[in-house]
Amino acid sequence: MIEIEHISKSFDDKQVLYDISGRFDQGKTNLIIGASGTGKTVLLKCIVGLIVPDEGNVFYNGYWATRSLLEAIEKAGTTNNHAVIKELEQLKIPADVRMQHHDAYMNAKTHQMQQTIYLAKANLKGEEDDMFTIVTNTSPEDAVDAGAEQTCKLESFEETPVYEP
Repeated sequence: MIEIEHISKSFDDKQVLYDISGRFDQGKTNLIIGASGTGKTVLLKCIVGLIVPDEGNVFYNGYWATRSLLEAIEKAGTTNNHAVIKELEQLKIPADVRMQHHDAYMNAKTHQMQQTIYLAKANLKGEEDDMFTIVTNTSPEDAVDAGAEQTCKLESFEETPVYEP
């Protein structure tokens, strides 16, 4: 599954994408429809990482992909996959960046993103812009799947082939 949240992109003073959000589920036909010059190709390039959005994020199966991946490559100083994996395993994203209550972090043993979990209800008052009202939240530490490390089937780091273009 690919999820995009609040993607915006400008070139010079021309705003091409503004606050685009959506979800593309695996195995389903997904369409991006629009007139010529409305940003369809720019959006696709943001999704695959050819263009870094000015704002917003792209998630692949829950991983905060585009920005985090490019930052990890920059920190590693190389595109060597072993170096990038080591950087991603140290990934921490401050709560304020994600507009959440708790910092998110990568579990180095499972590669699962540990993040705030919310319980929400529909906002039926219609007075606010929000569709939901948060009832409660749980910190990433309190929501860890205790069995994940035993059931996760990542190959060992040593068995991971090295790739460096």
